[in-house]
Amino acid sequence: INHLSSNGYTTFIETSPHPTLTPSIQETNPNTTTIHTLRNEQDDTAAFLTALGHAHTHGHPITWHTLIPPTKTTPLPTYPFQHTHFWLNEKTADADVESAGLSRTDHPLLGATTTLAHSGETVLTGRLSPTQHGWLADHAVNGTPLLPGTALVDIALHAGD
Repeated sequence: INHLSSNGYTTFIETSPHPTLTPSIQETNPNTTTIHTLRNEQDDTAAFLTALGHAHTHGHPITWHTLIPPTKTTPLPTYPFQHTHFWLNEKTADADVESAGLSRTDHPLLGATTTLAHSGETVLTGRLSPTQHGWLADHAVNGTPLLPGTALVDIALHAGD
């Protein structure tokens, strides 16, 4: 270890089933980087790749493409906050709920209802948006509209009726 260290070698990799020499190398020359590759009761592949990762972080080039087969990559956005919106921007007309097997309700937030065939339970549905319900934009936290608690109580009372 002293001979190798005096000739410019600063990284030592121990390839054995259990790192028995690594502590001795560190004691002999604390200015060296010592990496063990395997350990008892650990996955050998994961331990070896971890050792290669340590060597890489200490400035040693690793030819990763020879170890890990290439996979399909997904291109990342060029700007970290670049978003693609998939919703429609224009306001659509109210749908014909009867053609979908639903019944209209007279509640302003719950637009349709149906009864489940297998259990007889009632399902109420509706759509909330600041464009349809302008007052919803007045109830916002950090720019995110929230449904007021009174609206939830009103929905629960309607469902109970």
